[in-house]
Amino acid sequence: IQNFAVMEQNIPILAAQGGVVQVLDDGHADRQTTRGERPANYIVIRHPNGYSTGYFHLKTNSITHAVGDVVAKGDQIGLIGSSGDSADPHLHFETRNCAGIPVDHMQEALLTNPVAKQRTPAFIGTFLRVGTPFRNQQDVLQVSGASIASAQSGQTVYYANTYSNIESGDVMTERFYNPAGGLAFENTLTASANLGIAGRYDSWSSFFLGAQGTWTIRYFVNDQEVHSLNFQIL
Repeated sequence: IQNFAVMEQNIPILAAQGGVVQVLDDGHADRQTTRGERPANYIVIRHPNGYSTGYFHLKTNSITHAVGDVVAKGDQIGLIGSSGDSADPHLHFETRNCAGIPVDHMQEALLTNPVAKQRTPAFIGTFLRVGTPFRNQQDVLQVSGASIASAQSGQTVYYANTYSNIESGDVMTERFYNPAGGLAFENTLTASANLGIAGRYDSWSSFFLGAQGTWTIRYFVNDQEVHSLNFQIL
């Protein structure tokens, strides 16, 4: 934009496509006039096909979402600023593919058809905790804090898994393997609609798992493994 006077009119930044807020930073000075190594205000949104878009150099305290928020196409996510390595008010907008590599968004189908480039379901993350159940998919998409890596025998563990690019008929499965490597049990959910980003939540009793030691949880979509982690029963 032309100058700081125009910036002070609060020029909105809108989400180019829907998704989930992956990471953000805010609160840094936004009237920089020279280039330099300084922290910028920014927000990155992960889209259903695994791509992400980043919006950088935003105005101080203008970001309107938190990590884990679901954002729709056209939602206001911030204001034009000049924070970080910036000499004037502007927006640095970039698109990265599933491997985190920058791509030319003008040549990609992301902004016109968010699932056209890739229809491979993907795993975004998992979160485990004790004490508080997950009530719905919104809970799953808004988890915060650190996921636990162990539980005492007898505790109930609540887990939430997030998948992207899920369509009707896709089967999401979690398989629990005991310390000896054997399959102890599995949980399965079949999507009944085109969900894009899907939250899968459930619970299990660590007492039910039985053997103490290192358990492995393996995550599958349509019987293709997409993630795994180790969990300790103490």
